[in-house]
Order: sequence, then structure tokens, then C-alpha cells
Amino acid sequence: MNEAKLDDYLRAGKRLFNDGTIRGSELDFKEKLIEGLARTRSAVLSGSNDWASLLESVVKDPENRITERRWVQFWPVLRDWLGSENDRAILLGALKELWAEDDKSAGDRVRAFDKLVRAGRPGNGTRRVRISLCEY
Repeated sequence: MNEAKLDDYLRAGKRLFNDGTIRGSELDFKEKLIEGLARTRSAVLSGSNDWASLLESVVKDPENRITERRWVQFWPVLRDWLGSENDRAILLGALKELWAEDDKSAGDRVRAFDKLVRAGRPGNGTRRVRISLCEY
């Protein structure tokens, strides 16, 4: 992970938040997304069987404007993965790596997630996904 770029990104976000640039509707849908993902994370880490339905409700929420942006290609892939029992098992393992409560760095977590997702879908790459987090 490129720590300098991440620090710059976080400083810029904090500045925009503190000066009032990011407010209201710009935060509302993000807070709802974060809350939904937090519930999903809790379900994944506790071994609850409802993690997939929780994640699906986040992904399919029409108010989740992140899914409308072309540059975010993860969400359509995720929708496909939730539709297959085998893919859900692979995704569950990857999410456990991403959200584990251990001493791994954020970059290591993302790399582990990416590796499991890629390993779970060999072939022509039509359902592969690549996560880029500030050039981890």
C-alpha cells in the first residue's frame, strides 16, 4: 500500500468534511452503505448465515449511488457472485480475510481478499475482480 497516497487522500477527505463541502445527501447514502456493510461484516465474523442476504440488500439498494458509477466495477460482479452457492462460499472466505480482526495491514487484507477471489474463479476472467486501493 502506498502510505503517502493514502495519507494524502485521508487528509483531503477530512478537509472537505470539516469545511462543509461534503454534507447532507452526499453523506447520507454513504452512511447507509457503511451501516449495511458493518451489519454484513458482523454477520460474516460471527458465522451468521444471513451475511449474503445482508450484503445483497446493500448491493441492491436503489439509494446506493455508488453502484451507479461506471468506475466501480465491483458491485455488478458481487451481484453475480451472490447468485451462486459455490461463489458465495468463495466470497465468504475472501470477506473473512478482508474483515478479520487481526494484526494484518489494510493492504495485506485487500491482497488476501483479491487472491482468494481470483483463485476462486479461474478461466476466461469474465467474473474476475480487481480491487485497487490507492495502489496497494
